[in-house]
This record gives sequence, C-alpha cells and structure tokens, in this order.
Amino acid sequence: MKNSGDEVNKEKMAEPGHTIPSQLGNFSVLPRDMLLEISSFLSNKSKAQWSQTSHGFYQFFKNDLEKEAVTELNTHVLLGNEKKALAMIASCPERLCARGTAVDYSGRTFKNVTPFQAALLSHDVTLWKKMEPYFDALPDGQAEKANQFKELFPEGLPKQESYDFSTLIQIITKSSNAETRASLDKPLDITTPLGLGIDAFRKKFTKLAMEETFFNPMHLIKAFKVYDQQYSQWNDNQCRLFLCQVIGYVQRFLPACYAQAVCQGLYLVAGENQPLRRSLIYNNSLLFYPLSYESGLGFDLGLSIECPGNPHISVGWLNSTMLEELCRANTSELLRLEHRVGQSNTDSNAWAPWSWCTIC
Repeated sequence: MKNSGDEVNKEKMAEPGHTIPSQLGNFSVLPRDMLLEISSFLSNKSKAQWSQTSHGFYQFFKNDLEKEAVTELNTHVLLGNEKKALAMIASCPERLCARGTAVDYSGRTFKNVTPFQAALLSHDVTLWKKMEPYFDALPDGQAEKANQFKELFPEGLPKQESYDFSTLIQIITKSSNAETRASLDKPLDITTPLGLGIDAFRKKFTKLAMEETFFNPMHLIKAFKVYDQQYSQWNDNQCRLFLCQVIGYVQRFLPACYAQAVCQGLYLVAGENQPLRRSLIYNNSLLFYPLSYESGLGFDLGLSIECPGNPHISVGWLNSTMLEELCRANTSELLRLEHRVGQSNTDSNAWAPWSWCTIC
C-alpha cells in the first residue's frame, strides 16, 4: 500500500523552486576533477538548474554561467538587440567589466571584449551612450570606462580610408552591355573578365572587412559616391550591376545598427533625427539580417533610398550624403567621449565637427 505521506513529498519535490534534498546535494562534495567531468556533459540550462540546488553547486558553476551571460550580452550588442542588452546590464552592472567573445551578423568575431567595447567597435552610439550611466554603479566606474576606451584606441580614433574601387570601375566601364547583362542574370558566373573582376572584388573586400573590427563606414560612402559619379557615364545595366553586386556586397558587412538605419531609412535617421527603431526589415518585406540566399543582397540586390517627393535627386549623392551625415554624427559622439576620458589624440579635422544629426 502506498503511503500518503510519500505522495505528498513527491508532489512537493515537483513544485517549481523546491530545493532538491541532500541525495543530489551530496554531489557537491565530489572531487573537483569529477565535477569538471560531469559538467562537461551538462548544458548551460542544466548548470543553471543545478546551481539552484546548493551553495556548492552555485559556486562551482558560477563562472561558467557568468561567462555564458557575457557572451549572450555581447551577442545582443553586436546584433543590435538594445532592450535585451540593457536589461542584462541593468540586472548586473558588473557585466560591463566582463569580457567575452561574440560574432556579428557578418561573421566578424570580436574576441575578449567588454559589452561597452563591442558597442564602440560597431559604431552603436545609441547603445554605448545608454550604457554609460551604469558605470556610475561600479567602483571607479569612470576610470574603468576610460581604460576600456584607451585599450581600444591607445593613439586615439584611427584615420580610416575607403576601399579602392578604381580597378573595378575600369572593368565595368570596358564591359559590353551583353556581358553586363549576363553578369546580372548569373552573378556567380566567373567565366568572363567582368565576372572574374567582381569575384576578385568580393574576395578582397571580404578579407578587408573581416579584419576591420572597428567598423569603417568609408567603404560604403565611397561606393555611393562612385555610383553618383559614374551614373551619367554608364548605361543602365552597368549602374544596376554596381548597385547590386558592389554596393549591395559592401552592405553585407554593415554593423547591425547601420543596417537598422538603412531599413528605417537613412533620410529619416540622419535627415529628420528619428530615433533608431531597431528593425531589420527593409521596405516592410525584406529581412536584411541574418543574411540569407533568398535576400540576394550583394548579388541581385543593393539597398538605396530616394528623396521623398523628388525622384530627380541623384540616388548616389543622396545615399552618400545621408550616410556621411550619420557617420559624422557618430564620430562627433566618439570624439566627445574621447575628450571626456582624457584622450584627445585624434585629428578631428578628419570629419567636420558640426552635424545636424543628433544621436539619441
């Protein structure tokens, strides 16, 4: 016959938050080597559950769980998940001092960086400005913030140069209309000089972009300027090829915050000072990130804006101007931060000091 008391105990053990009795808690007195072996088979979720059963397990799994939390936090930062990132910092401001490794949408790996550094490297001014007040909750928080900035930029903000598109411009200019049309129809075809030229550009630019952990906006600005300069000299297919397979390909390496600005509309963000909405859906239909074959970005598609109410304004000029203005505003904020932390080594003439765009 079943004991009614046993049934009651089983029900209590099944209740959420019930502390598992000593039979499992005794595992915490096992040799450390054995616990390490056991933990290698546990998921982070299991480790979190075990850490709630005893103080010993909590201490044993604490470092692993916090390391995973920082990786998750840095991932939120790099993917532009502002609300989730700030929530994790608000619950534990000490995470601003922790370091982790995370990967952005383009596949760039950011190794051993703090959440604040991840936001700085990806130009996410809105996010790092919202992180700043949490440093006040830390002992010597302002010194910590200054040290993190100086670690990234010991000589001040670097001077950045754009990719050299001159070789590619010559190849496209010399290509016949039939060859250009063929490359548009088959963007991965490398049996023609044009196809080989585009393929060489992709490989070279990919290597460059993956090595630049501090985002360089000059590449896309220059690409739009080239589009503007060549628009009257190239035929429609040549212009479309450059927009889809060059500008679009450069856009594949944008940080999440810039991709979100493109999706919202550079004109609205930089021209009308709209706060960043943090959406990655372009034109209410296309998902910018994560990258997918279906989107065709960099092969069949390049994203651009047109001037509301004035379709005659050059697309290349408008996009380069709005992007340059957004970058100028971002750089102005970085220069102010550089000054606040006591390191003003940057030649501020690299960007005009004024900006009509406000980052909030």
